[in-house]
Amino acid sequence: MSCRRPILAQFGMIAALAGCSSACDDSSALNRLGREAGVSADAASDAGLVEDGGLVEDAGSFEDAGAPRRGPPWPVLLVHGFTGFNRLGPLEYFFRVIDTLAAEGELEVFAPALPPYNSVVERAPYLGRAIDLVLRDTSAAKVHIIAHSQGGLDARYAITVLGYDDRVATLTTVAAPHRGSPLGDYVLALPEDTLDPVAMLLAWLIGALDDPSAAPGGDDDWRNDMDAFARSVSPAAVAAYNAAHPDSPRVPIFSVAAVSNLQRARELCAASEWGALQRFDVVDPLLVPTAAALSGWNPFDRTPNDGIVPTASMIWGTFVGCIPADHFDEVGQIADYLPDLISGFDHLEFYRTLVARLRAWEQRVVEP
Repeated sequence: MSCRRPILAQFGMIAALAGCSSACDDSSALNRLGREAGVSADAASDAGLVEDGGLVEDAGSFEDAGAPRRGPPWPVLLVHGFTGFNRLGPLEYFFRVIDTLAAEGELEVFAPALPPYNSVVERAPYLGRAIDLVLRDTSAAKVHIIAHSQGGLDARYAITVLGYDDRVATLTTVAAPHRGSPLGDYVLALPEDTLDPVAMLLAWLIGALDDPSAAPGGDDDWRNDMDAFARSVSPAAVAAYNAAHPDSPRVPIFSVAAVSNLQRARELCAASEWGALQRFDVVDPLLVPTAAALSGWNPFDRTPNDGIVPTASMIWGTFVGCIPADHFDEVGQIADYLPDLISGFDHLEFYRTLVARLRAWEQRVVEP
């Protein structure tokens, strides 16, 4: 497989969001399992999850732990999407979210890192191992998952196909492509070295990690495959998965959709618990090409999206509501310290709301 170079690197902008300089210099197993979670290297080693800086093949099972399992409040796992990372220099994927929640008493919020560019089938087992590690470290019976973008598909696969429905209490997805994204098809159709604006953006977002030596620590098991990623999020592939693997009834799924590009998706959002949006978002300039491609070229019939995923594709399970945000804003990127000046969206307040909603769910649903 040929190595496609990350085009953004050619412009010297890797430090903005994606790149290898910081990640490759800091490539311990904790970079994969979530340094922000507070899982120490010793704890990871004791749990049998790391060996010489890499994940061992057999992470052990939840049942092997043997210790009594405690009830709620349960830990929360923040699961990243594609191009995901735990930390790149000063940047965290879920920017400042863990520190903000910790300051308010939520001390068991974890951010595992999965292979950033690969299929759901390849990424989900890493999530499963991270779940097992967190359960061992906290003695909790279950975890809540809040998953962004492709992370939502990874979590659904881990719950339903890998059998983690006995260890996951709830799944909340944020802008997950539950019905796929046409950008997956777009990537697969691109000839090599195509430099139109959409191709340039996707080449940056997806990078060029076909070469395993570019993975953190050079771990061959930490494979990155752009084509596999694109196939797994294409509408046809996701539709086939949805048909073959109905969600487990044991795990409630809540979804949050996002709308940007000066759209509000009134009809879609009005059907949610939060109701119609009152404000709109201006898409990040870096997402203008993909937002335009997803919107379509008919100005009178545009497809609502967040610059990466169509809004309608994000709705799954219980539809909680919409947020006026693009795919970067949803996790506070790039380095959003303040609420958006136009939409008013505050990603930190958003995650506070999601976690508070989970705590209310525990009190309402889980027997004491």
